[in-house]
Amino acid sequence: MDLSKIITVAGRSGLYRILAQGRQALIVESLADGKRLPVHSSVRVSSLEEISMFTTGDDVPLTEVLGKLFEQEGGKLGFDLRKADDEALYAKLGEVLPDHDRERI
Repeated sequence: MDLSKIITVAGRSGLYRILAQGRQALIVESLADGKRLPVHSSVRVSSLEEISMFTTGDDVPLTEVLGKLFEQEGGKLGFDLRKADDEALYAKLGEVLPDHDRERI
């Protein structure tokens, strides 16, 4: 699973796919609605590939957590992420990553 082209943009909600890269800006596309916009070099962005989940031991890369979720669910989510409450999401995280740090997540 390659998450290097999926980013978060500071000050904007949602996730974005990098389409092109110029000298002073990235051209990104929203995964939610498909709208394209430039993200200038002065704006902070984070690739999902760089993000890790806190655990009681060593941190676990988000790629690994999503891979475990994908395997456990057989490629399909058994629930709607938009309608699930916090408790259901934490319960699912507990199944996928049982040693996650409950105080920092």
